[in-house]
Amino acid sequence: MAARPGPEHRVALLERLAREKTPRVAASSSSLGALRPGCGSVTEAVRDDRGVAIRPVRVNDAADLQAVRHQPGVLTGTLNIASERLHDLRREIEELGPHEHEVVAQIDGRVVGTARLVAYAGRMNHVGEIVHIMVHDEFQGGGIGRQLLQALLAITDNYLGLVRVELLVFPDNEGAVRLYESFGFAHEGVKRKCARRQGQLVDALAMVRIRGEEPPSPSAAPSDAPEDY
Repeated sequence: MAARPGPEHRVALLERLAREKTPRVAASSSSLGALRPGCGSVTEAVRDDRGVAIRPVRVNDAADLQAVRHQPGVLTGTLNIASERLHDLRREIEELGPHEHEVVAQIDGRVVGTARLVAYAGRMNHVGEIVHIMVHDEFQGGGIGRQLLQALLAITDNYLGLVRVELLVFPDNEGAVRLYESFGFAHEGVKRKCARRQGQLVDALAMVRIRGEEPPSPSAAPSDAPEDY
């Protein structure tokens, strides 16, 4: 496992990410031309000038990914459970199938984010679901979530030909909601009492992106939440 950067290095990196935040780009941007279809979805890293590499997940990423999944902010915004075991996560990565596409964000040899897409089959082979996008708490706010989402949508548009891409998100995760809206995801409904969160059953927003259809304009209500994570 690569050595972890110290606190001073992480602070400097976050400051650089904030200064050079990834601009909004179309999901089919040619800057992701290195993406390839197949299990893992990418055959080589796509690295930006800030040192953030987007590449396919590897089995030896499991320890870093477990650290991401167990972050307080990530646990709050996802369906992860704090008792998840490293052995089980490693096995899950090993057993990813041909319809499961997972990419990670890596900085200085450390995996700090992950995103996974599942493409459906049969009569729903035009549909895919974004299962998760997670960014380590220390690196949120620097555009890494945007890069991961862009990578998944490049796969759906350029290689799989998916028409419908759907996802669920908690309503109070405003940064994530605004990010999805900026990529053309529309609000489709509410899945009531969808998951247990801090001992309470809570709702989730169903959002969908349909290629070729102009989504409704997102709410213009003011918000202090960042547009990215």
